[in-house]
Amino acid sequence: MGIRNASAGAQPTLHSAAMNVIQLTDRVYGVVRGMTSRLRPVALDELGLVGALEHDLMGWRQRLPATRFTLAIGELPPDIGESVAIAMYRVAQEGLTNIVRHAEARHVKVELDFAPASAVLHLSLQDDGRGVELKAIQHGLGLLGMRERIEALGGMFCIETQPAQGFRLDASVPLDRPERCGERV
Repeated sequence: MGIRNASAGAQPTLHSAAMNVIQLTDRVYGVVRGMTSRLRPVALDELGLVGALEHDLMGWRQRLPATRFTLAIGELPPDIGESVAIAMYRVAQEGLTNIVRHAEARHVKVELDFAPASAVLHLSLQDDGRGVELKAIQHGLGLLGMRERIEALGGMFCIETQPAQGFRLDASVPLDRPERCGERV
């Protein structure tokens, strides 16, 4: 605002240049803010993993009212850990996006549960869509990114699909593995 106010009484060319700088700065700030929220999901910080998943599914339900989205949450430990929560949230986000884009599903089920005996958090996404031949799946950046996120945490990532039999994605991460520097997702 200082630039705008100081240039207001100046030459029109100087004032116009000052206004352009302000507009460009506002645009850059908006882009950086958007990128930051994509890197670090605000919903996860504000709502936690379960709340963020519920929020995402609510958005998909509004956009695709003909598709039934269900969420089943088991008993979860109180502290999942930041790296695991971000990884599971991002896998769910990317998986749901893939399902919506490609599956033509009528029903999508998301499950999140914890196996106390093995200390493993498990996320599953399943649809009743068209499915594909497993060999035909293009291992693009989405699937590769999901696999890398989970495996970086010592977890396992699997997909199952067949034509006309839907798609299933499973991601499991051990919670008893201590977080180390450089492992943040």
